[in-house]
Amino acid sequence: MVAGYIEELHLADRVKVIVKELNNFMEERMLDHIKEKIPGMRRLLEEELRLRASSLDVLGRVAISSIASQSMKEHLAETYASFQPDNRRLTERMARDIFALNMKPLGIVDAAVARRKLISEYQCTSRSLRLFQSQHHLLALEAKKIGEDSRTLINVPYVGKRSELEKWLYTFANPFETILRKFIDDIFSAFSNNIFQPSLMKGSSESTKVAMRDVSIKMRRNVIRKTRSAAREYTACLAHSSNTNAFNTNDHYLTETSGQLEDKFKKLSLHIEDAYMTHMKPYFEIIYGIMTFFKTRKKMLPDTIQMYFTTALDDLFKETEKEIGIQMLNEKTLNMIKESARSISKRKFHLERETKIKTALEEISLI
Repeated sequence: MVAGYIEELHLADRVKVIVKELNNFMEERMLDHIKEKIPGMRRLLEEELRLRASSLDVLGRVAISSIASQSMKEHLAETYASFQPDNRRLTERMARDIFALNMKPLGIVDAAVARRKLISEYQCTSRSLRLFQSQHHLLALEAKKIGEDSRTLINVPYVGKRSELEKWLYTFANPFETILRKFIDDIFSAFSNNIFQPSLMKGSSESTKVAMRDVSIKMRRNVIRKTRSAAREYTACLAHSSNTNAFNTNDHYLTETSGQLEDKFKKLSLHIEDAYMTHMKPYFEIIYGIMTFFKTRKKMLPDTIQMYFTTALDDLFKETEKEIGIQMLNEKTLNMIKESARSISKRKFHLERETKIKTALEEISLI
């Protein structure tokens, strides 16, 4: 009826204008009303957001296992960094022990008899013995005995040094292996007792202690012991090679060291009788050659070991960090952690509500 009346009086265009103006007026009034109420709305939303954050501070924003995992990783990184000076000291001690390995008598010649013979047969005085070092005389006699025991139809000047070197290699390789074993035990004991275990203890809480003990046992077996076994295999191979390998690639250092020992020998020989020097010179050349070989090998080994173990420990740290995350989130560990279903449900509710409040605050900030 109204539509027909508007059409009859030709008022359609005027009505459209009035309706449009009315809509604009209503929108403006509504916008003013909303703007007037927004500060209060924002305060209410911000207060609720604060309450949600407070509740989540008590419950924790993530599951206890995730918190413990992150805490353990942080403590692991901290203790591993603080361990590095001790690592350096252990490495330096290992190097000093290797450098201290010297050529020693094999025990195949009676030392007392050799000394008496040196005095009676070659008329060496006590002073010359002190200058010359009677142990070198004993080593030379042992080199002479090895050569005589193994020499076939060949003259002394043409006998090689390999059999003598191989005899003395064992006296180097055996204590060298003992040094390596001690180094491995000290390094991995320090990692396990001073880095790994304290990190788990500091990173765990009352709720995760049982799970932490289970994780500790698994990781000692699957990560630390595995790396330790690999290190033992490496050092066993190195010790075996030191016992059997009679070759050295550092010709320059061999030649230089050999020349230094020869010069020393010439100076010392001035205090020893000619008859003795004529007879024993070939054997002194053998033992000084072996001393040169040992000195060259000792120069190379500590850095070889240090480079391997530096990489092995860094890899062990990274693997331990990774494994903590995996172990703390597996089903068995989660079942051992004492967190109630109610706490889990409340955490989920507060997190979802917090997200909605933040979205609402972002939207009203645009008005």
